[in-house]
Amino acid sequence: RGMIVTDAQREVAAWINHRIRDTAPGDFSDCTTMGVARHNKLICGVAYWQHSHGVCDVAIAADSPMWATKQTIFTLFAYPFHQLGMHRLQSFIHPKNKRSRKLCSGLGFTCEGKIRKLYKDKDMLIYSYLKDEFVGSKWHE
Repeated sequence: RGMIVTDAQREVAAWINHRIRDTAPGDFSDCTTMGVARHNKLICGVAYWQHSHGVCDVAIAADSPMWATKQTIFTLFAYPFHQLGMHRLQSFIHPKNKRSRKLCSGLGFTCEGKIRKLYKDKDMLIYSYLKDEFVGSKWHE
């Protein structure tokens, strides 16, 4: 069972950035992070960038599927939806990253389409997750 890490913002941001640097905006200075640790080692990290109008960008990186318990997933999404008051999460994924696409779909995100040349001249797929979808999902308690 994993433990949620909220007091290591810079460390979690660096950990996430190291794993997704080829397709991330590259600046984690203005994000909030949460990590999931198992045996005192990070196995998952989530970064949240708040925008106006209730929209939040989300980046997820994981080294192990052991983080993905129902309680952990609830906590990671309850934070932006319930605590920050967001109504939409969005994530940008490289089209060839099949593992991330499968993860986002499994969590409840919907692929909305392709954004051409978004990061570092790379096309990205945009996935979204709406608050009402989360509230009605199997993750919500």
